[in-house]
Amino acid sequence: MSIPKDKDGKNKTFGFVTYKHGNTVNYALNIFSGTKLFGREILLKYRNANKNADLNQQHQQHGPNGIAVTIA
Repeated sequence: MSIPKDKDGKNKTFGFVTYKHGNTVNYALNIFSGTKLFGREILLKYRNANKNADLNQQHQQHGPNGIAVTIA
C-alpha cells in the first residue's frame, strides 16, 4: 500500500493497494465496498480503470493488480 503526500508532507486522503493476483482485487472490492473507517466510507475502484473496458481488459491493459482507495 502506498499513500501519497501533499507538498507539506501530510498524507492525502487516498492510497493505492497492489495485489499479487488479479482475483484478489475482485475479492477486496467485494469485501470492502461500503465499509466505513472512523465514520467515513471507504471508496474503492480499479487503479487506472477505463470505464468502458470490462474487468479482464483492465487487468490486461494496466499491468499491476491494484485498487485506488479513497476515504470519503
